[in-house]
Amino acid sequence: MFADMDESMNIDPDAIGKLVDKYTKAVIPVPILGNPCQMDRIMEAAKRYGLTVIEDVAQSCGSKYKGQYSGTFGDINCFSLQMNKIITTGEGGVVSTNDEKLYERAVRYHDQGMIREKEGFLSKIESDNDFIGQNFRMNEVTGALALEQLKKIDKINGFMHKIKYSIKDQLKGIDGISFRRINDEEGDTGNGLMFILPDKDKAAEFRKALNAENINTSFLYNGEPIYLVPKLFHQKTVDRNGFPFNQFDEKLVYTRDMCPIALDLMSRSALISISLYLRRKMRRIS
Repeated sequence: MFADMDESMNIDPDAIGKLVDKYTKAVIPVPILGNPCQMDRIMEAAKRYGLTVIEDVAQSCGSKYKGQYSGTFGDINCFSLQMNKIITTGEGGVVSTNDEKLYERAVRYHDQGMIREKEGFLSKIESDNDFIGQNFRMNEVTGALALEQLKKIDKINGFMHKIKYSIKDQLKGIDGISFRRINDEEGDTGNGLMFILPDKDKAAEFRKALNAENINTSFLYNGEPIYLVPKLFHQKTVDRNGFPFNQFDEKLVYTRDMCPIALDLMSRSALISISLYLRRKMRRIS
């Protein structure tokens, strides 16, 4: 199930308990566009309901919450290195965990069900932990790029953070314009500036006006909660039995208004992406 958001446009920790049922095994907090989640409250809720925590830090590599990096709170954590993320290898990602069993299962799943450093190639060892995996290996060249990119992450995030908060400071106090709540401003990566306008129509006018001034302004996920993407909302799948939506005794039903706060905030938002390319533009302006 999809949990509603709060004013940070991240998962509302208070929404977790309302969704827990006999099927619930895990909670997946996603720090959207560099804004860290309230991980202390999320971890408390997960412990209360016996849930595994999977941090999806795809958009927020290097962000911190109360001094601790996003992607170090969860039982298992994932990061994206796709082309438009904070650091990139062109494609691919990273999984991290301190749990040895989860690590072994992740390694097996991404490499044909094998752990080569323990078993070699095409192991004949029988184990209860063995299972068939997929072929998701990162090649050596991509791995080398990832290591070099990782060395730059503090510099990249530091620059974007500086630019974002410089823009915010100059726009504070303008009637009708507000910003989403940032859960930890010091730990925010700064890779996106999200405006909240009074209503949907004003937001559309705002985006149109900024784009007319050659300030690229869009909205996140088409201005709607992610569950309204047709393939999710209508549960379209290539599996003839409807997997994974067929894993429940009852029919899984999504409704448009099931996350009303997300529906409201997304519709009246405007997004300016912050990137290193702004450095050159700002130098020319100055």
